[in-house]
Amino acid sequence: YFTVLTLLGLEHQQAFTVLGHPGYKHFVRLCVHPDGRVEAWTIGKDDVLDPSPAALIDTFEWGPAPSPPPPSVIPSEGG
Repeated sequence: YFTVLTLLGLEHQQAFTVLGHPGYKHFVRLCVHPDGRVEAWTIGKDDVLDPSPAALIDTFEWGPAPSPPPPSVIPSEGG
């Protein structure tokens, strides 16, 4: 069912998830800091049966958006 959906272009996410491809496995490790910054590391293996250790595939970092600058126009008192 999921293979047919993928071949028809109707489903892109679940079809390959269900297949459970044994060749490549990875996971994402997240670290959320008190200041709102988030660090992420993707760790994976090309061959899960190979005795070699997992390797760092990629790293990401997100931070909170900077505060907007204060307004440069100050309203006059007279209106």
